[in-house]
Amino acid sequence: IVPTANTGIGLNPHGGIGNILKFYGNSDGGNRWFFEVIDTQKSLTMNVTVNGEAFDNNPVANLTFTVDGTNSQTTVTGTQAGKAVYLPMNATFSVSSYTYRGFDCEMKLNGEVKTELNNLTLTAGTPTVVDVTYTANQDRILFKTPDANGKPYRIPAIATALNGDVIAISDNRPCGSDIGYGEVDIKVRVSKDNGETWSEEEFLANGDGNESRLTDDDKTNDFAYAFGDAAVVADRTHNEVVVFCVSGKTVCWNGNYTTDPSTSNPNRVAKIKGTYNEETGTWSWSTPVEVTEAFYSPFVKQTTTTDGESGESTTTRTVTVQSLFIGSGRIMQSRVVKKGDYYRLYAALWTKNQGNRVVYSDDFGETWNILGTVDDRPASSGDEPKCEELPNGTVVLSSRRGNGRYFNLFIFDNNTYTTGSWGSVATGISNNDSGTNGEIYLLDNVMDKTTGERKTVMLQSVPLGNGRKNVAIWYKVIDPEATYTPETFAADWTLGKQVSFRGSAYSTMTLQKDNNIGFLFEEEPGGYCIIYTPLSIEDVTGGVYTLYSDENRLEVVTNYAKSVLAKKGVGYPTESAAART
Repeated sequence: IVPTANTGIGLNPHGGIGNILKFYGNSDGGNRWFFEVIDTQKSLTMNVTVNGEAFDNNPVANLTFTVDGTNSQTTVTGTQAGKAVYLPMNATFSVSSYTYRGFDCEMKLNGEVKTELNNLTLTAGTPTVVDVTYTANQDRILFKTPDANGKPYRIPAIATALNGDVIAISDNRPCGSDIGYGEVDIKVRVSKDNGETWSEEEFLANGDGNESRLTDDDKTNDFAYAFGDAAVVADRTHNEVVVFCVSGKTVCWNGNYTTDPSTSNPNRVAKIKGTYNEETGTWSWSTPVEVTEAFYSPFVKQTTTTDGESGESTTTRTVTVQSLFIGSGRIMQSRVVKKGDYYRLYAALWTKNQGNRVVYSDDFGETWNILGTVDDRPASSGDEPKCEELPNGTVVLSSRRGNGRYFNLFIFDNNTYTTGSWGSVATGISNNDSGTNGEIYLLDNVMDKTTGERKTVMLQSVPLGNGRKNVAIWYKVIDPEATYTPETFAADWTLGKQVSFRGSAYSTMTLQKDNNIGFLFEEEPGGYCIIYTPLSIEDVTGGVYTLYSDENRLEVVTNYAKSVLAKKGVGYPTESAAART
């Protein structure tokens, strides 16, 4: 074999005929060449079928084909017709799919469904056919990381408006991290058909990231720098929505609220109102307004002492909370307590100072009061918290902890719902998630599918672990007539559904008008995307419960009666008659 250009390199047996074929320069030892033998007696055909359209033109899957340890990956965006290929002699092959949310994947080997295709070999004389079929489902990647600018999304929040619109919210983080490290914005999307389709994303709050405006002399200039960690509530009797979020440029642990506004440097708080336009069928969002004082000032403790000789009184004001934020995701609205035009709101707070506090509002977020007293510490080691309510109006605090949740209950003294007391914090739902924000949610219109009995069920979402992986939903049946303590409430939760089988973290939920649970959560890839999935009551309770209705109850009772009457045996009135056993 003679080269035609560079005669200094030849493709010839090194050392002459009969020696190893090498690619070499005239003065070196060369490189050994291997030529694999292709087995033409064994063929492999791989067909890829995509049924349905990808939401927002997201990819369907990453499909990996491995031969003897060497991977070849392709991004699936549509159906791909297969053709026969041949592999090296005695080769093994594997096929795996990383399927994006929005599709289910089914793999078949020669027509037989397989859960995995690993280290397979071909059979002589029998063509091998691999079919990979992707079918669109109702899952939606609402906020895909990275965005068009390479930036991440985080921190889901969701609510169902009175008119049935589902409102999904997420941080969009140009700085790549939390408030305090640079610009953070909040985006929103709306669905008018219970999560099937969604509006284009738009700004709910657009942080300006303007460094030149920031000064040490006046910290109030920080307010519009960034907005994030949204918590949302939609009113149950008016078509109104309000969102509270963190704002400014202070890392939460560094916050330092003082009673002097010009030097006070806390985690600031913003309020955004959502207004629905009946003519256009769209939501408009107000410019964020700073409401920092409304949340911090109730925690300024005032102590009055009187001089025994002069009789003069002196009042001392002590700041008990230097930094706070509302647990992101959902603000809880009472089903029981209504003062004036609105049902009461409860917001659970993370604080820098001895864990969680809870505040409430009877005017849809205009003013706020402490639930309990300024000295209460309902979960002194709690992290990001949420609130719910038992059927009798008792307030539930559920807070993030390493490997599980803290629970506490505020029990009112009477049905005026003005005074009461916290219990002693308890722990529950032992898992291995290392501490992650989740949602607690009450369903009061549930039916036991076996007996037809109406039930009340509490849900709690949090990852199974290890670490921030495998988001799941637990449930607990609540007796509306029972008086719970934190210990009894924290006990006896049942794992209902594992929603994610990947890296996944924060989650929240809302009851939609179609009686499905709109579940919004963080999940890989790309750091975290924000995923929406609709779940039925059967889904989240492992098939034990369903929606209560007269029709559903009649069906259950009828089927039960038929099953009893169908039993045969010695009975009344004759030996062969149907009889209960």
